[in-house]
Amino acid sequence: MGILAVASSMLLAGAVSARDGADDPVSNTGEAGVIAPTSVAPIKNREQLRANEDARREEIRERMEQQKAEMGERREEAKQKMEEQKELISQRRDEMKDLRDDRLSRAREMKLEAFKIHQSNIVRQLNRAVENLMQVRERINDRIVKAEQSGRNMSEAKTLLITADAKIALAKDEITKVVAYEPIVSTSTSSSVSTSTLGADLVKAREVSKSAIEAIKTAKEALRDVVLSIAKNMGLRIGQNATSTATSTN
Repeated sequence: MGILAVASSMLLAGAVSARDGADDPVSNTGEAGVIAPTSVAPIKNREQLRANEDARREEIRERMEQQKAEMGERREEAKQKMEEQKELISQRRDEMKDLRDDRLSRAREMKLEAFKIHQSNIVRQLNRAVENLMQVRERINDRIVKAEQSGRNMSEAKTLLITADAKIALAKDEITKVVAYEPIVSTSTSSSVSTSTLGADLVKAREVSKSAIEAIKTAKEALRDVVLSIAKNMGLRIGQNATSTATSTN
């Protein structure tokens, strides 16, 4: 009797447990009334993993944003430094240009001053040569007058003297051209242009003075012809220095 009572009690307890397990939505029963484990813990683990993944994504996003901002700042700094470098290079280029222009300007002024000095010396020498010719001309004219007063025919000498006067006047005109000549000084910043321009001006000045020198030589030869004519008329000996011989004879 005792054993049967115990067995009946166990069966009754198992039936009650099975009923209670069926009514409990969050529990499950196995064989012999054993309660099965619940699914609450895995759900919480998935939510934690998802939260961790979102946190990592947010951290990565913030890090990328920070790196992007830093790259932008470095790019802006590099751009600013480049602009400053360009400005410095431009400033130095302008300074070098101003220095080069100043040197070229001084070089032009020096060459122009040298040209003026050269021009003045040439004009002074040419004027002295013409003055000497005029003195010779006056002495020749005095000689012609005295020869005519002594009864000699000096028509040829007088005609040649008129020609000589025209030659002397031409020489004076050529000297005036030398005096009036003004070199063209280029304002270009190119050293080659400035040098070539002044060089051309110096060559042209020499050409102008050369024309005056040739005109003076021609006038001197014309006076020599007058002297030769006077000497021939008077029966004087004709030598190499006919002009000085005639002008020194009274």
